[in-house]
Amino acid sequence: MTAPSSGANGMGSQARLVHVGRSDGRFWTLEEINAHLAVKGSSKQIGEPISQEINQIPDDKIKSLLAQWKVVVATGLAETLAWPRDSQYQVNFPEGFCLRECTPRGAGAEKEVGMFGHPQGCTDEFVYKYPYEFIPHVLWLLSDSNEHKQCPCKPCHLATGRPLPRTFAEKMDEQIAAMGATTLAPKAPEAKAPKKKATATKKKATTVDDAGSKTVKDTAVAPAKPTKKSTVSRPPQATIPSAVVPAAPSAPADPPFVNKEPTMFRRGEMVWCQQVVGSGWRIGVIREIRPDSPSPYVVIGLGHSSLDIPDSERNLLQLRPFLAFSVPAISVPEIRDNDFNKVNWQGVLSNPQYSGEMIGLEASKLAALEIDGSWSTFNILKAGPKQPKNITMYGGVFLGAEMIRLGDPIRPKDKTRDTLLEITEISVTESTVQADPADPTSISTQYALAFRGIEYQAVLVDENGKIPGQPEGAIFAKDTAFRTLAAKAGGKRMKCVWQRKSYDTVWHERDVAGRSYASDELIHVTKGEEEVKKAHSTGVFQEASAFLNNRMQSAASRNYGRKVNRWATYSQAVNIVHQCPRVGPDITEDSEN
Repeated sequence: MTAPSSGANGMGSQARLVHVGRSDGRFWTLEEINAHLAVKGSSKQIGEPISQEINQIPDDKIKSLLAQWKVVVATGLAETLAWPRDSQYQVNFPEGFCLRECTPRGAGAEKEVGMFGHPQGCTDEFVYKYPYEFIPHVLWLLSDSNEHKQCPCKPCHLATGRPLPRTFAEKMDEQIAAMGATTLAPKAPEAKAPKKKATATKKKATTVDDAGSKTVKDTAVAPAKPTKKSTVSRPPQATIPSAVVPAAPSAPADPPFVNKEPTMFRRGEMVWCQQVVGSGWRIGVIREIRPDSPSPYVVIGLGHSSLDIPDSERNLLQLRPFLAFSVPAISVPEIRDNDFNKVNWQGVLSNPQYSGEMIGLEASKLAALEIDGSWSTFNILKAGPKQPKNITMYGGVFLGAEMIRLGDPIRPKDKTRDTLLEITEISVTESTVQADPADPTSISTQYALAFRGIEYQAVLVDENGKIPGQPEGAIFAKDTAFRTLAAKAGGKRMKCVWQRKSYDTVWHERDVAGRSYASDELIHVTKGEEEVKKAHSTGVFQEASAFLNNRMQSAASRNYGRKVNRWATYSQAVNIVHQCPRVGPDITEDSEN
């Protein structure tokens, strides 16, 4: 924020201008606003943006309203931030925000104004109607936070799916209603105490009762008709119904993009699975996770459905992320350089020179390459007011081998970036392409996957230094905790934090290497527990990204694009009995029908 500077601006020479150096505002055109209001059926008449120069406004009423907004918002900032009281302040509205006249239609309607510019929309719920409603958002813009879910204003609550805080009046209405429903037994009148003593008792009660209980005490007797007996002085607690129990505050809802998936392996993911006999590894799919079992991961063997490969149970150290190893070359000519569904599997399986085990191994390689080059979405989200019709938002995606959800960190293919992206939006853009202009049947639909989010870099700062706004995902928290422990083991009086590099970044499918993991967890499964202990004691460790390949890194990789759902992606590579319609209880995928 720029320091307040002196300036008249038509409001007196002593006013100091407040410039807000950061903004998330979006300028909505009058056409956009009217289009959205028409859908909502609003009867308000919206005007053009009101100039912030008071002297340029001919209408005295609008001039007065603008002055009120500029002074009230600035005064709210000054009081909250403890600016000197010897000056008057006025604010220059943040870039993208503007006042507009929004007066109800009809003769004699009083002129009103509203603040437009919230990035989520321009309908009534995203318009600030009074100056005090806008103050919390400006304070958030002046803070270190970069996450709308931390802004306390009403439009940001709605935009991020958080429940609105109840007002004090609403809470009291509930308590009064509860008291009205409670039948109080009649009480015998008490002897009247001396006036002086009663005054002392009342004084004492005022000092120990908080405002809330005091109000409850007063309203508890309101429904009763006053009589002479009811005016007799009595101890304060005598008027509080014992049956009334204050309602427990509702638990705050999780931010919309903080998921509770395991940070290491997830259901539906393709992984490497250690064989029971020997030290070899095979490719499989996690069908089920049983947290209380010593071998919690139930893995489907990848191969061909006709081979009836049985499930196997594995513990954490018997699995590796798919991107931890490269897929070996396929040695069977009939399978190599082919699509899985185009292979003559019956012919290959009946060939006496190949054993069933060999075909299963080669089939798993081919299936793995195809799965790695595919993706499918789940948990479709409700469209926003300004969302184009050809763009759909989702809560998650199976990108190649991995499950990725809102709130997860993803890695860039470009190793020089040294950053992670916290996903706040997963979108699919649909477009049609006509390969041959003369052939109407050559039209095909294409889908482009993209991730929007906040880009972070892990940095070490002084252990007593200020921590900026941090991402809330468990993987982020685990990773900084490990890096802080390693830094202290190396003799540094520092801690690791996530430093924001970009607030609004878009990575396309081709830019993403894969999901990111907590460093110590990845080191544990790839290098063993001793390497983690070494990092804890010496502070020396290798970056987790060194243990993982990029998605579609193999020379044999091809882009197979979007699939209907996860099980359609597996196709005939798993036993038909495992073609489950859902990957998890909180995951809704498209149907093939």
